[in-house]
Amino acid sequence: MTASPASPAPGAYPTRLIVILGLAGFASAFTMRATDPVVPILADVFGQTVGTVALLSTAYGITYAIGQPILGPIGDALGKARMISIATAALAVALALSVFAPNFESLVGLRILTGLVAGGIIPLSLAAIGDRVELATRPIALGRFISAVILGQMVGGASAGVIAEQFGWQAVFGSASVVAAIAAVLVGLKLRPRQGVVRQWPNRAGIAQSYRAVLSNPRALVLYGCVALEGASMFGGFPYIADFLISHGGGGPTEAGLLIGGFGVGGIVFSVIVGILIRRLGPAALIRIGGIGMAMMLAVLVIPKPWFIDIVTLMVCGCLFYFMHNMFQTQATELAPTARGLAVSLFAAAFFVGNAMGPVLFGLTHAAFGYPVAFLASGIGLLVLAVVAPRVLPNK
Repeated sequence: MTASPASPAPGAYPTRLIVILGLAGFASAFTMRATDPVVPILADVFGQTVGTVALLSTAYGITYAIGQPILGPIGDALGKARMISIATAALAVALALSVFAPNFESLVGLRILTGLVAGGIIPLSLAAIGDRVELATRPIALGRFISAVILGQMVGGASAGVIAEQFGWQAVFGSASVVAAIAAVLVGLKLRPRQGVVRQWPNRAGIAQSYRAVLSNPRALVLYGCVALEGASMFGGFPYIADFLISHGGGGPTEAGLLIGGFGVGGIVFSVIVGILIRRLGPAALIRIGGIGMAMMLAVLVIPKPWFIDIVTLMVCGCLFYFMHNMFQTQATELAPTARGLAVSLFAAAFFVGNAMGPVLFGLTHAAFGYPVAFLASGIGLLVLAVVAPRVLPNK
């Protein structure tokens, strides 16, 4: 069990830390949505249905979530910096192995491994920021870090379709592996553990104490439930965007990648204006505006129109998503300061359970009622959050 984290200096804003963690976050996010635009290509290559290949996102998300209750306590005990460095190196290896997957079953297995090791990067980075940045400036610090994560998602998603069509699906995983390897080297050289904190291998008593610290906070389960619904509602349809465009005569993997990249551009816009938003609106208003706005954008998405207009639709949606998600993240870092790694890891687990279940629920709804109803159903989930979350979570 670790000692209680030292309080960061008032007004501290460790730019160097944010940059280093951002490199690791970029690498992790680069692969997160990389398979979504190439689902139709993988379906043709491996002789699977689009719905089956879309479950690659579920495989990634489930193990990302399952690993969190283990990775969080280990990060708290051994040090978040050390765990982030190890996880980034392991991610590079898992992605390199994916290049040589001989069949779909092997690719599923490697996607499971990739999700597991990637789960040791972003959640522990968020917790590390919570350790070193005071609450007053933490939303801005988290926003800056998340901008690197968003950029990774944007570049990974936008480039995957083009890379797959030009060089083959293996090149998607190969390029992601190179990105992760570069990040692993830089993080290993530059990320330093905090001084003055006693570290030891986690034991049963220490882990139990950490879980009590987190789950004794009555806000914890409420927050985790909210972020799971957010993940399912917003990202359930992402693996189907390429097929949605094809079915409407609006393009294919390349265009789907550009749409997903547009979502990331919106997130970058949020990271630039987050300070102004926090000062002028506050958490409750941001959650409401984000949920209502995302629901409206999903409704706009299903209206027939040229595909390139939907790049703007998803850009707006991406910005509004972080209105809500950044507020949830900030609250997760304050659930249990003495077990912050576990608290944020469980938050990430809940989010990725939602990410994993979303494509399943979206696929069932699409199969029964079609794409418009499936996207509108996702919007309803976001509307529920917009109404309920500000009432059940604290406003500061």
